[in-house]
Amino acid sequence: MKRKDRCCDKVVPTPKRNRKSKSEVKVDEFQRLPDELLLSIFTKMPDFKYVCQCSLVCKRFASVITLVHNVTVTFISKECEVSEDLAHIQNAFDKKMSPQNQITPKMDITCLRQTLKFINCLRKFKELKSVHIKFSYVETSSSTPLEWKTKFGPELEYVVALLPTSIEKKSKQELSQDQEVGDVTWSLTESELEHSLYRAYGCCQETVVRQTILYMLVEHHSMLRSVTITDSEKQGRLCIQDEQLLDLKNSFRNKDLEQIFEEVKIPHIFKVGYVPVVRLPALGYLLKGVILLIFKPKEEPSAGDEDVDDNSALLAWQYDDEEVFRETVREMLVNHKERMHLVPRAAEDAVA
Repeated sequence: MKRKDRCCDKVVPTPKRNRKSKSEVKVDEFQRLPDELLLSIFTKMPDFKYVCQCSLVCKRFASVITLVHNVTVTFISKECEVSEDLAHIQNAFDKKMSPQNQITPKMDITCLRQTLKFINCLRKFKELKSVHIKFSYVETSSSTPLEWKTKFGPELEYVVALLPTSIEKKSKQELSQDQEVGDVTWSLTESELEHSLYRAYGCCQETVVRQTILYMLVEHHSMLRSVTITDSEKQGRLCIQDEQLLDLKNSFRNKDLEQIFEEVKIPHIFKVGYVPVVRLPALGYLLKGVILLIFKPKEEPSAGDEDVDDNSALLAWQYDDEEVFRETVREMLVNHKERMHLVPRAAEDAVA
């Protein structure tokens, strides 16, 4: 086309539009990435919430993400509603946590609710091989530190809790010069013992939560090779892998979810001990006012040296390679075994 210039009657050509060739059109670079590379990127994301956000970007991302092999997620305690399709799961869990099972309500149940939603979402992930779950709870103020460990193999075997009044780092010379404490008799008051038991029962409750999560994951994911469940303080770490997971899967064959829930072990108090002072010269620590509580699933009473067998198993346990915890338990079970008392069932019921 041509047009006339107003200043003069000269005809000038109309400028042509600058059209880009097909080769110059921008290409979505992500579309050029193979699925294998995308999968590798999604697998290395630090938290599952970022994976979920990526699944909303496009249909391709949503499809590839379901092939992820490893998942890591952190749950923070906050209010959260439970969807109707998960209500029956929580009802079964609440039944497990009933008073007759000697578990004192302590942990915020909203973390469990978040976890139920997470497990429900994971059903889409058919090739899941590894799950790492970390709970972050609201800290409670207490003058007494609490350390606790759980032993699975693959079922729950023990829960061990240490409640020292104080832990001090000292040199070997300071420990050797420290005034020796005489033979102090059992001096823990009934109220102090009751308070310690209530705190320790909170650990048992969390142990039941983690067993429940483990069993649900195993039931939903046939390719699982590793499950780790812990908290921000690395307490009560549950880690089960390979052959143990396979044994657990085999035990769940031909069982529905309700029947699997019946397999969750409820820890009951087994032994309690109190030592005024525990010295660990090799590690350079001094612990004062140490209470040791040992829980195990309730079993039918059997004759024989059951107590000896328990002590051997507890001494052989590495306690997640935490030396202070391990050596304190060893010191109390070996050098202060006269202070470790079996707890009668009647006394346990009274506290719970």
